[in-house]
Amino acid sequence: MRSRVTAAGFAAATALLTGCSSTPDPRIIEQPAADIYPLVERGALLVDVRPVAERTREGVPESALTAVYVSGEPDVFLRQVIALADGAKDRPVALICGGGIMSREAASLLARNGFTRVYSVSDGYGGGVSGPGWRRWGLPVRSGP
Repeated sequence: MRSRVTAAGFAAATALLTGCSSTPDPRIIEQPAADIYPLVERGALLVDVRPVAERTREGVPESALTAVYVSGEPDVFLRQVIALADGAKDRPVALICGGGIMSREAASLLARNGFTRVYSVSDGYGGGVSGPGWRRWGLPVRSGP
């Protein structure tokens, strides 16, 4: 008998493998890149959390600042983002990664530490299950890192 993977089962397996909760964090707004871009144009901070090698190879969103998110070193990342936001935890901060998973995890960390307007680019830079991603939407990009 063939087994079928349900969406819920896939989400649970992804959460187990990545350390991310399959239950959405209500403090985070997850939206595709095309919906995040207007926020960035109006002054939201866009932080690319992908590793340097990935940003170098694939490029970055044109207006993105960078802070490397490593789940084992949350304090370093948190200090970087606080500095990028000039200490304003009420400033809108949108996080982007390759496909939306790492940015969700990083966004949750920010929300748990007092940031009040946190967004995660659900389809990431290169696309994911929720959409084509920043690059494929045709949004502005530049060479990385």
